[in-house]
Amino acid sequence: LSETIPDFAMKAFTTDHTVFGISFKHYSYLVTWHGKKIFLSGDTTNSETIASQTDLDLAFVPIWLLMDIEAKNVDFKILSKKYAIYHIGRNDKITLDEKDFQLKLLDKQGDVITIAY
Repeated sequence: LSETIPDFAMKAFTTDHTVFGISFKHYSYLVTWHGKKIFLSGDTTNSETIASQTDLDLAFVPIWLLMDIEAKNVDFKILSKKYAIYHIGRNDKITLDEKDFQLKLLDKQGDVITIAY
Protein backbone atom coordinates (compact mmCIF):
# COMPACT_ATOMS: atom_id res chain seq x y z
CA LEU A 1 0.00 0.00 0.00
CA SER A 2 2.84 2.42 0.72
CA GLU A 3 3.72 2.30 -2.99
CA THR A 4 0.21 3.35 -4.09
CA ILE A 5 -0.99 5.60 -1.24
CA PRO A 6 1.05 8.75 -0.62
CA ASP A 7 2.49 9.28 2.86
CA PHE A 8 1.32 5.89 4.12
CA ALA A 9 3.08 3.15 6.10
CA MET A 10 1.94 0.09 8.02
CA LYS A 11 3.91 -1.89 10.57
CA ALA A 12 2.72 -5.28 11.84
CA PHE A 13 3.42 -6.58 15.36
CA THR A 14 3.02 -10.23 16.33
CA THR A 15 0.78 -10.10 19.40
CA ASP A 16 -0.78 -12.63 21.75
CA HIS A 17 -4.37 -13.78 21.28
CA THR A 18 -4.96 -16.71 23.58
CA VAL A 19 -8.52 -17.87 24.19
CA PHE A 20 -9.40 -20.81 26.46
CA GLY A 21 -5.74 -21.88 26.44
CA ILE A 22 -5.51 -21.91 22.64
CA SER A 23 -3.10 -19.43 21.07
CA PHE A 24 -4.09 -17.96 17.70
CA LYS A 25 -1.78 -16.31 15.18
CA HIS A 26 -2.48 -12.63 15.68
CA TYR A 27 -1.16 -9.23 14.65
CA SER A 28 -1.63 -5.64 15.76
CA TYR A 29 -0.88 -2.81 13.36
CA LEU A 30 0.50 0.70 13.42
CA VAL A 31 -0.69 2.79 10.46
CA THR A 32 1.06 6.06 9.75
CA TRP A 33 -0.77 8.28 7.29
CA HIS A 34 -0.11 11.96 6.61
CA GLY A 35 1.90 12.08 9.84
CA LYS A 36 -0.92 10.61 11.97
CA LYS A 37 -0.25 7.43 13.95
CA ILE A 38 -3.19 5.02 14.27
CA PHE A 39 -2.82 1.80 16.28
CA LEU A 40 -5.14 -1.16 15.61
CA SER A 41 -4.73 -3.71 18.38
CA GLY A 42 -7.17 -6.34 17.14
CA ASP A 43 -8.08 -8.85 19.84
CA THR A 44 -4.68 -9.06 21.49
CA THR A 45 -4.88 -10.11 25.12
CA ASN A 46 -2.12 -7.99 26.63
CA SER A 47 -0.92 -4.41 26.46
CA GLU A 48 2.85 -4.81 26.00
CA THR A 49 2.82 -3.77 22.33
CA ILE A 50 0.66 -0.68 22.69
CA ALA A 51 2.55 0.32 25.84
CA SER A 52 5.75 0.42 23.76
CA GLN A 53 4.27 2.97 21.33
CA THR A 54 4.67 6.73 21.62
CA ASP A 55 2.67 9.73 20.45
CA LEU A 56 -0.27 7.82 18.97
CA ASP A 57 -3.06 9.96 17.56
CA LEU A 58 -5.72 7.24 17.77
CA ALA A 59 -5.73 3.71 19.18
CA PHE A 60 -8.47 1.17 18.47
CA VAL A 61 -8.54 -1.19 21.46
CA PRO A 62 -10.90 -3.76 23.01
CA ILE A 63 -12.10 -2.82 26.48
CA TRP A 64 -10.00 -5.54 28.17
CA LEU A 65 -6.80 -4.07 26.70
CA LEU A 66 -7.50 -0.70 28.29
CA MET A 67 -8.18 -2.52 31.56
CA ASP A 68 -4.85 -4.40 31.19
CA ILE A 69 -3.02 -1.09 30.62
CA GLU A 70 -4.50 0.34 33.81
CA ALA A 71 -3.85 -2.87 35.81
CA LYS A 72 -0.16 -2.60 34.90
CA ASN A 73 -0.11 1.01 36.14
CA VAL A 74 0.67 2.40 32.69
CA ASP A 75 -0.79 5.86 32.19
CA PHE A 76 -2.89 5.23 29.07
CA LYS A 77 -3.40 8.99 28.63
CA ILE A 78 0.22 9.42 27.55
CA LEU A 79 0.17 6.59 24.98
CA SER A 80 -2.51 8.00 22.68
CA LYS A 81 -4.40 11.25 22.20
CA LYS A 82 -7.65 9.34 21.66
CA TYR A 83 -8.95 5.78 22.11
CA ALA A 84 -11.76 4.08 20.22
CA ILE A 85 -12.97 1.27 22.49
CA TYR A 86 -14.72 -1.78 21.06
CA HIS A 87 -15.68 -5.34 22.06
CA ILE A 88 -17.97 -3.91 24.71
CA GLY A 89 -20.19 -6.68 26.04
CA ARG A 90 -23.84 -6.30 26.99
CA ASN A 91 -22.95 -6.71 30.64
CA ASP A 92 -20.01 -4.27 30.58
CA LYS A 93 -20.98 -1.18 32.53
CA ILE A 94 -18.73 1.59 31.28
CA THR A 95 -19.38 5.22 32.09
CA LEU A 96 -17.31 8.10 30.83
CA ASP A 97 -16.94 11.57 32.17
CA GLU A 98 -18.52 13.91 29.61
CA LYS A 99 -15.34 15.99 29.68
CA ASP A 100 -13.12 13.06 28.68
CA PHE A 101 -12.81 13.47 24.93
CA GLN A 102 -9.91 11.02 24.89
CA LEU A 103 -12.19 7.95 25.11
CA LYS A 104 -14.80 7.06 22.50
CA LEU A 105 -17.00 4.01 23.09
CA LEU A 106 -17.79 2.23 19.84
CA ASP A 107 -21.08 0.89 21.11
CA LYS A 108 -23.35 2.11 18.31
CA GLN A 109 -23.34 0.77 14.78
CA GLY A 110 -22.40 3.40 12.22
CA ASP A 111 -20.28 5.59 14.51
CA VAL A 112 -17.79 7.67 12.51
CA ILE A 113 -14.39 8.80 13.71
CA THR A 114 -12.47 11.46 11.82
CA ILE A 115 -8.88 12.60 12.16
CA ALA A 116 -7.90 15.91 10.60
CA TYR A 117 -4.61 15.99 8.73
